[in-house]
Amino acid sequence: MKLSACTAAFGMADLKKIIDTVAAIGYDAVEITVALHAPIDSTAAFRREVKGWIQSAGIACSGLHYIFDGTLRLLSQEPEMMKKSVDYLNKVIDLASDFEAPTVIVGSGGKTRSFEPEWNREKSIDCMAAVVHAAA
Repeated sequence: MKLSACTAAFGMADLKKIIDTVAAIGYDAVEITVALHAPIDSTAAFRREVKGWIQSAGIACSGLHYIFDGTLRLLSQEPEMMKKSVDYLNKVIDLASDFEAPTVIVGSGGKTRSFEPEWNREKSIDCMAAVVHAAA
């Protein structure tokens, strides 16, 4: 069994310190909180630096989570929002690739994936599935 620590557990602490601490405690990997520690618009240089920190610490990046920054509605029936969500998810997948993270957890709460009372639940789920499928 391998153990991974979530960077969100450390709040807004410096990501390098988090990675070093996770390794020092004995974890095998780190799960990076995108919205707090590695936004999708981060530079290629920053991504290489983070990957280097992870490798230097002797651990892996097990995955990315809390991937949405609050600007999108993954659960939307609006074509333009759906397109923006696909584009955003593709950028998250690129980030995961840069960190060699095998897993992306799609689960941010709040308005990102909540239903409005007047929405048809089945149609909304179909739209969300279409967004995830298009990104995959």
